[in-house]
Amino acid sequence: MISSAASQSSSSSDPMAQFLQLASTASSPAILRSMVHRALSHPRIHAGFAELKEACTGKSPNADLIHTLDLFSYGTYRDYRHPPITVTTDTDTDTDTDTEPYYMDLNEAQLQKLKRLTVVTIVRDAMTSTSSSGNPVASTKQRPGVVPYATFRDALEIEGDEKETLSGVEEMLMACVYSHWIHGKLDQRTMQFVVMPSVEDLDGGLTVSRDVILPRDLDRMISTLQAFSNHSKQVLQNLETVSLQSKQGRREDVIFWNQVQAKVDKAKTRAAESSSSAWGASNSLQTIDLSSGSSGDLGSAGFHHNPLRTGRQTKRSRGWIGGERSY
Repeated sequence: MISSAASQSSSSSDPMAQFLQLASTASSPAILRSMVHRALSHPRIHAGFAELKEACTGKSPNADLIHTLDLFSYGTYRDYRHPPITVTTDTDTDTDTDTEPYYMDLNEAQLQKLKRLTVVTIVRDAMTSTSSSGNPVASTKQRPGVVPYATFRDALEIEGDEKETLSGVEEMLMACVYSHWIHGKLDQRTMQFVVMPSVEDLDGGLTVSRDVILPRDLDRMISTLQAFSNHSKQVLQNLETVSLQSKQGRREDVIFWNQVQAKVDKAKTRAAESSSSAWGASNSLQTIDLSSGSSGDLGSAGFHHNPLRTGRQTKRSRGWIGGERSY
């Protein structure tokens, strides 16, 4: 039960695993061919076709099945549209009798997947700024990470007038972006696709990868890993620099605020001393005033006689008394 559950979990996380298991137990070429068609149509499978090819080798008498798996491993849509010509030779008469199909017939879902894989290849080559020998995708001179619409149009062989080809290219690019096959944005003004590197992917701009074909892809892998290593070292160096600057800034802040606190404490001490001195002077003046007032007449010291005020009070008293005017 445990091994069965583990197998189901592995199959759900890696859909290709179940097809590899079916290929190893396939009892006839017809079953093997049907299984390959299902793998090519699976929406979540975009790599692993090289492993499936190894599992199918020796079990299928038809070479078109093997060629088709190679096509989905590292080929493009143009490869499918322009396959090599294979001719069957009659050994008895030593004459060419028939032409065998190089690839299997693909349905619409499989063609759409092959087109998306072609877009992934174009974006990958644009990020690495290299073009593999024999790659059918035309290499154009542009800065890394920017791909003209014309490159996709030619690789996908989109035909029609300018409006139709533009619509076809943008629809395919939007399908790849929304499906998270690539990262980027469409620049309709310059008619270019701008690749936006993704943090999750080493290739930058890609969220899916294709099968690695050695030794053709070895140089690209080495350069990609070297670039990632250099970038990591640069990031680490920047972090160390920022850390040192932060520590230095922290020390300077501590010194500055200690100086500010010392000035504040000094100002408080001066203010307290000034307040104490002013309070002492005020008490001295009050003592002198009280002592001078007690030695003389209270009236002359505290109060002053004002004859004018007495006269006004007398006049005010001459008024209505008891409801009658007094004279």
